[in-house]
Amino acid sequence: MKLFVFRNATLEPFFHREETAFSGYGDVSCIPAEAEKFLWFYTFPPEISSHNAEAVAEDFLVKLRFVLDRVSAKIPFCAVRLCAPREKMRIVAADKNFEKATVRFNTALETIARSRENFSVVSVPAKILNDIDWRFYFSAQIPFSPKHSGTLAHFFSVKNVPAATEDFSKPSVPALRKKCLVLDLDDTLWGGILGEDGAGGVKIGGDYPGNAFLFFQKKLVELAQSGVILAVSSKNNNADATEIFEKNPFMALTRNHFSAWRVNWDDKAVQLREIAEELNLGLDAFVFADNDPRERERARRAHPDIAVPDFPAHPHALPAFFEQLLDDYFRTEKLTEEDLKKAEHYRENAARVRFAEQCESHEKYLESLAMQLKISRANAMTFARLAQLSQKTNQFNLVGRRFSEADLRAAAKRGADVFALSVSDRFGDNGTVGLAVLGKNGSGNTEIAEFLLSCRALGRGIEDAFLKTLLNFERSRGTVRIDAKFLPTAKNVPAADFYARNGFSCADTPGKFYLDLRSREDFFVSTIYKIFCDET
Repeated sequence: MKLFVFRNATLEPFFHREETAFSGYGDVSCIPAEAEKFLWFYTFPPEISSHNAEAVAEDFLVKLRFVLDRVSAKIPFCAVRLCAPREKMRIVAADKNFEKATVRFNTALETIARSRENFSVVSVPAKILNDIDWRFYFSAQIPFSPKHSGTLAHFFSVKNVPAATEDFSKPSVPALRKKCLVLDLDDTLWGGILGEDGAGGVKIGGDYPGNAFLFFQKKLVELAQSGVILAVSSKNNNADATEIFEKNPFMALTRNHFSAWRVNWDDKAVQLREIAEELNLGLDAFVFADNDPRERERARRAHPDIAVPDFPAHPHALPAFFEQLLDDYFRTEKLTEEDLKKAEHYRENAARVRFAEQCESHEKYLESLAMQLKISRANAMTFARLAQLSQKTNQFNLVGRRFSEADLRAAAKRGADVFALSVSDRFGDNGTVGLAVLGKNGSGNTEIAEFLLSCRALGRGIEDAFLKTLLNFERSRGTVRIDAKFLPTAKNVPAADFYARNGFSCADTPGKFYLDLRSREDFFVSTIYKIFCDET
């Protein structure tokens, strides 16, 4: 045996079999004494997620050191530098976890090479290691395209090949991230028809094509963890669909990953509209994924605002489809704490909607929510979230302006009051859902330069309580007049009468309002809201 290869994927097509033997996948228990040379060739699996990249790389390093402690220092040992996974599979463009893991592992290799004369390190270009032919990966766990089988040999023929320049380029980010991905079930999240094959008979996990659907599900779990809302729209028996998520052990997705659930025999155009109403989102925030071209066309015709990408004809194309979803709709530059909790917030909101339907009146519903509102000045911890709110809020955005984090910091530095509103109730913590910016205008009056509320907080009177609390605050510090404006956009019609219904008068200029704070001693905020103010 001339060469023994430690590996965690199928590498046979890239070596001369009569000269080479291979370990089991990830197995380091067998170290053949007759080997004339060893090669360490571990790669990140394509389905790896960002949050466990460092742990996986550390496991590789532990195994490598275990082997080196048991190999004679006289036998040549070569290790392949680790390569960060392909950028297009990344949900967060600025995520550095893969780079940290890769650099740490490769630095360790260089350290080992300086201390062991028999140890050498080689680099294989990222364009090879990240060129995956998914047909071969799902059928035989081949980590990169077999077309490179004739190219790899020379990378192992030169001792101590210099390190390749690390290419940690960021993938593109869509101009506006969509909020919700609505998914069909049959032949979309698994192979086969649930009503015919049963919960245990559909193809999920195991061999192809089940492993391709499982790969897709795992990536959808990551997407949900990054703040994208998942929902189901399926023509199926609800009991059957519920059963598979509860009883099939191979499913990566669970019922709890979905913030909205429509499994019945209604028209999917109706299902999609109901999901939008339940989540209180505009249809332009949705992406609909369905394997049936007739259902996709029906959705496009009924709801032109919904993005409806073509679904792949073959399961092995699901990774490329996921990359397309990221490129076109869901990749983000970075994540905030609010992003990580967003799906949970929308599930809680859906629970509120169902609870409201059981209450005898809207007033009783609001009273029973036990709402708590916290109003505080923006700080280093909240500027990023408030900027994100400004960029994404459409329905209840009074002026439609998009503040960046730098804009908000600059406004605060100039003396403007930048307020954050967070809300919680019996169903959970909504997090930061409101933004108000108050400052002096050219007339010397205090003006509400921005006022907005996340759509998931609408319908509970929170916007009125927020405004009245700010008015009481301004009145307490001697402000006489408040100016405000409403600039109509295509999306903010629900906010058109906001200032008028809260006692503001129309100014001479269209869209401008004012309020004399001396007109009343106090602006009454209902006792159903428990208000906590932090003015520091």
